[in-house]
Amino acid sequence: MTSAGGTTATGGACSSSAGCLDGATCIALASGSVCLALCDAEAAVGASGSCPAHSRCASLAVDGAPLDYGACVPGCVPYVPVAESGCNPASEWCVPDSDVPDEGKCFTSTGTSAEGGVCGVDVNNSGALEPAERCAPGLFCMSGFDASPRCVLPCDPDATTDDAGHCTNVSGYEVCQCLGLTSGGAPLAFGAVIEGCVYQHGGPRAACQHWGTCVAGELSGAGATDRCQLDVPALAPGDDCTSAGLGNLELCAPFGVCLDTGASGVLCSYYCAASAGALGSTAHPDCHDDSEECFGVPGRDDLGACLPPL
Repeated sequence: MTSAGGTTATGGACSSSAGCLDGATCIALASGSVCLALCDAEAAVGASGSCPAHSRCASLAVDGAPLDYGACVPGCVPYVPVAESGCNPASEWCVPDSDVPDEGKCFTSTGTSAEGGVCGVDVNNSGALEPAERCAPGLFCMSGFDASPRCVLPCDPDATTDDAGHCTNVSGYEVCQCLGLTSGGAPLAFGAVIEGCVYQHGGPRAACQHWGTCVAGELSGAGATDRCQLDVPALAPGDDCTSAGLGNLELCAPFGVCLDTGASGVLCSYYCAASAGALGSTAHPDCHDDSEECFGVPGRDDLGACLPPL
């Protein structure tokens, strides 16, 4: 690291014999020595010591010991409000780097679809996505977990509750999960915020702010957490699931699951969980009709279906 006083502008290559212009310092990086402006990582945006737009304050160290100042490098700070990220809050947001945690790049976005909104679908067949079909700044379009692609918040799958990238800090949700993402089979450095909930067995159903209906975790398998789900079907108890394109153990209503009854076919029934009451009992809190019995689902010791007694 050498001081200023040379002729090389910020961003240019430098050396001990070719110093930087005043306001920049020659710093050795893995790719070579570059003239960079020093900064204060604690400085507010626009304050003395902060970095200009489209750059972030990267920490510096000498012989492994961190310094009390950093250097402005290209990029932005993800998982913080746009106004604090180093991007233009009017039209950009900081997209987390796919490979490097805590780093990002400013990305221009003119979309207006809010969190949980449908995206990436040319509804009007105009040949191009309208603003309402693209995600608003701070969100990205993700498919594969719901019937339609949805706008979601990015998060850091490895973050703790004290980190800015933790799903609770990014979204403000009391209950959430950061769904890990992959590309070509390799995990990405960022994930997607999925709103969570606490399913109230036999009581008031927990509300989901953006993600529709609170679904008991038992429907996803033993040990799974409760989750919020969009596009939940609305079949009535006793309706044929196959006619709606649904199979055994798929969600058929906000509190209903498809159950293969054998000769009677795959029918929609209210589901009941062993965590809320004994399977094989009447008056189970998850069964809306006190005359129904919570029959255990074959092969599962944690999930049942509410059916009339045999």
